[in-house]
Amino acid sequence: MASRRGADRRGSFVGVAAMQGRRMSLIESTAQFVQQLSTGNHSLAVPFNYGYAAMTAAGFAFLLYFIPFLLLVGVGFLLTLLYFAVDFLRKWDPNWKLKVALKQYAMTKLFYIVGCYYSWYYHKKSFDVRKWQEETLQNFLKINADTDYSKDHKLASVNNSSDFTRMHPLTKFSHYAPYIERMKNGEKNVLTASEPVFFGTTSGTTGVPAVLPFTKWMMKQHLGLYGLFSFNAERYLPWEKSHRLRPLFKLNYTHPGVLKPTKVPGVDIGPITSNPMWKRMGEIFTSPSTAFQIADLTVGTYVQLMFALKYRDLGAMDGTFASNVYFVFKRMEEEWPSLVQDIRMGKFNKNLDIPQDIRQKLEDQMEPDPMRADELEEEFEKGMDDIAHRIWPELKFVLCITTGPFAIYYQYLRKKYIRGPEIIIYSMVFAATEGFFGFNFWPHSSVPRYGLLPHINFYEFVPVELINEAEPQTVLMDQVQLGKEYELVVTTGVNLNRYRMGDVVRVVSFYNQVPIVEFRQRTGGNLSVRGEKVSEILIYEGLVEAVRDFEPKLERVVDYTCCENVMLDVAGYTVNNSGARHILFVEFGTSITDEGELKQIVLEFTEKYDNWMRSKHPSYQKHRTSTNIEMCRIFPLKQGAFNRLREFILKTTPISAVQLKIPRILSKKEMVLFLINESIL
Repeated sequence: MASRRGADRRGSFVGVAAMQGRRMSLIESTAQFVQQLSTGNHSLAVPFNYGYAAMTAAGFAFLLYFIPFLLLVGVGFLLTLLYFAVDFLRKWDPNWKLKVALKQYAMTKLFYIVGCYYSWYYHKKSFDVRKWQEETLQNFLKINADTDYSKDHKLASVNNSSDFTRMHPLTKFSHYAPYIERMKNGEKNVLTASEPVFFGTTSGTTGVPAVLPFTKWMMKQHLGLYGLFSFNAERYLPWEKSHRLRPLFKLNYTHPGVLKPTKVPGVDIGPITSNPMWKRMGEIFTSPSTAFQIADLTVGTYVQLMFALKYRDLGAMDGTFASNVYFVFKRMEEEWPSLVQDIRMGKFNKNLDIPQDIRQKLEDQMEPDPMRADELEEEFEKGMDDIAHRIWPELKFVLCITTGPFAIYYQYLRKKYIRGPEIIIYSMVFAATEGFFGFNFWPHSSVPRYGLLPHINFYEFVPVELINEAEPQTVLMDQVQLGKEYELVVTTGVNLNRYRMGDVVRVVSFYNQVPIVEFRQRTGGNLSVRGEKVSEILIYEGLVEAVRDFEPKLERVVDYTCCENVMLDVAGYTVNNSGARHILFVEFGTSITDEGELKQIVLEFTEKYDNWMRSKHPSYQKHRTSTNIEMCRIFPLKQGAFNRLREFILKTTPISAVQLKIPRILSKKEMVLFLINESIL
């Protein structure tokens, strides 16, 4: 847990001396060091056994007295090789190819060593974040000093964070678009000093997708963060049991068709999950790389799922978003008879539209496996409750983001498919195409919380009450307050300066002086027909609370989205649309088939939801009492409506499947009209 003393103690001798324009005295330096040791949080510190180290050094010195130095070094080297050989053989899964396993083992050890350093560095620097952040900012300004952007904005004259926040405006993507366009055309030293290896697209779910450079510098930083994960996984997760040098079920579906070339040879544009860094990992996934060449999302997902089901000893899954994990299990539930049959026969059924050359390559790596097929069939016939643990008994954790719009998928995964405590669902990072912003050092926490990364970004925070201003006053990392909510603003190593992320976070604790945050919502995530500002989080909580009173007739809220009723007018729907009100589109899990009964249940549910919202939101209550806002209207949707909405979005927008997020607040008339047509009543 984060130290309360570290949280309450916001100042430091370094900070006081800096404010007074002087260096610390010797006694102040000593006091600072002693207080760090005695009052700080050391839970993330790298443990070091001084007694063991002393005994090792003494033993080495003793042997050196009797044995020549070179011989001793040689013996030590051979013993080290023997240790790694035994360690490798102990962890190697017999079903995993030797060459791939050796590469995976070497990468794992390298990441562990890198992660050990980053953990030590993170802890060491956590006692004075103002100094750490100033160093990070100066480093960014230095490495990009010769770029056109830095010269255009006179960043060479910035001496500290105060100069920076005074001289440079807050920005969004449009501010950088002309520079990035020049980079795509092959110009160098435009925005970043480091050359791009890839251009990542944002999801664009709520607007036009942004295209942002992913550089060699970013790749180095990302690999360091993977090391941080590897090191901490050894400490807090059943990592060795789940890893054991075996493949990972990676649900991210990307294929070459989603990539668009730039004028820079070998540099493409696409979703961040398809950047070249992943190719360097090699064949470490359950599906061979050939499977990712399938253009059809539905077919590609089926193929990846079949390869994962074949592998009984699966230890870990990586789904990026909880929604991806949910839809894979939903697909499994619907098509398990076909999947089992294909595993039994060792080839794909003819109904799958797989190009013949790809089909042949995939089937060359398959063999009939009737024993595994029988095992799967037996478990599927028992039902889907806790199916993950039953078909993959070695599965230890699932990596996916579970916060914000993905919370509803996480809740159902825990309710049905992944029920037991044996499997950890771990929201590892707080990240976006723009970069990594936080790391979850506490995988067992019921609500994901992230320690910010002061060496990766320079952070500013806009108090939530000021986010609608064009140039709001920001606070720095050492100025945020416990329990307050802020919009995140970042400055990154690729020269995105004072970039408004549009993500709202709440400060829930501190690791020494580093803020620990929870993701809350996007800045536009409110319904506000009369200025009441009802957040998407409160809407979700209201739906979950209301549905409990209607079980078992309404089993659950499968998915939902909403809008202000003006969007019905924009979409051309004017039936019973008078007054100002909130509009909710909800897909219920229900067995009710009678339209009259369902209509009555939905009316009662709407009233229950409305009463709950009035009890929780004073402004909403005030406007409802004065009838400035009418009772909300709920459109119950047909079963599978949101799955069809996903397909509609993929067909009509440039969004990639791995980046797709169902917007909780609708702002596009096409989506509103689509859901109106999916309504049951």
